[in-house]
Amino acid sequence: MCRGAMGAPQERLHTRAFGGWDWAGALWSLHRSSSPEIPPGWPPWSHANLALFQFRTVTINQARSSTRSNRHSFPESDWWSPTRGARLPLGVADLESRCRALLLVQPDAVFTGPTAADLWGCSVAAAQAPLEVTRQPSSGGNRRPGHQGRRRKLPDPHITKLRGIPLTTTSRTLIDLASAISLPLVVAFGDFALRAGMLSIPDLHGCLMQCGGQRGIRLARLGADMLDVRAESPRKSMVRVILTQAGLPAPTPQLVMRSDSGEFIARGDLVYEEAKIVIEYDGEHHLTREQQDSDANRRHRLALHGWLVVTLTPGDLRDPRRAVRKVEQALAVTAHDFPAASVQGERIPPHREVAHLHIRREGEGANQRPGR
Repeated sequence: MCRGAMGAPQERLHTRAFGGWDWAGALWSLHRSSSPEIPPGWPPWSHANLALFQFRTVTINQARSSTRSNRHSFPESDWWSPTRGARLPLGVADLESRCRALLLVQPDAVFTGPTAADLWGCSVAAAQAPLEVTRQPSSGGNRRPGHQGRRRKLPDPHITKLRGIPLTTTSRTLIDLASAISLPLVVAFGDFALRAGMLSIPDLHGCLMQCGGQRGIRLARLGADMLDVRAESPRKSMVRVILTQAGLPAPTPQLVMRSDSGEFIARGDLVYEEAKIVIEYDGEHHLTREQQDSDANRRHRLALHGWLVVTLTPGDLRDPRRAVRKVEQALAVTAHDFPAASVQGERIPPHREVAHLHIRREGEGANQRPGR
């Protein structure tokens, strides 16, 4: 059995769409070539078949011709409809393919907000969430199931392309996110883009000036002031913002701790240096035996040198007040008089938002989330 680019079994697809293994083998050779071309004499529907085999989207007419079926038998073929007028092969439902399918029928679409953030590599919405799309004010009907459409004029400098897909720049994406999600998630996206080299502070400030008066602009400005290129994890960015919202000083990300003699001890996720408090966020990768051994040895070294370790887990992010209480208690033990926390519930991300935050690893398709 052959497997395609997305790893889905293709045996049934070969037989039904290509008319047999000879066609499949020939198309596979074309797919592997650097510049595939349809050989002379092949029937017209071969173009659509090649697009299918390369997991490219096709219009409904191309799909019908590629399966050589009529409108009555078409629903039984190996396709599904992500949006009216476009088809994808069964089993292909990643974000980029869904976006390309929509572009076939709405070529002026620009992907914005959470969809743009997901395309950039930082998912802040649920998998299979509606695509957020912006079109020109003069565009026709915008309502489609599974899509959240808007009509507005986006300045050309705020639009770019990523792997051929039009979307907002990271600066404009951050500003748009501020009207849709909470501050910790906005900062998590900004820190991610800043560290990845996809966002620059001058460009962001310029974009903020151009978007004055837009909904969410005040939150976007606040988020911009809180960005820190040292942040290595979006969830640790969220912890930093949650503590700041609670009235506590912002801890220093990724601080190197040394002994009095200058010997390296460890590097902390979030550190209150004067209070000698280290805040550690233990995600899923800390559950392996090797990582647990490493964490235990590391915390033992910190304890020997007088550092107090506060360990936070995904459950603490789902209940941010619990995270704040842990840090407050640690500060009380070390007798540091920081301001008391004053947590405002509406400013802390609810469970549904925290659970959706995900950074795609290299080689992982959009909307493919690791097990939680």
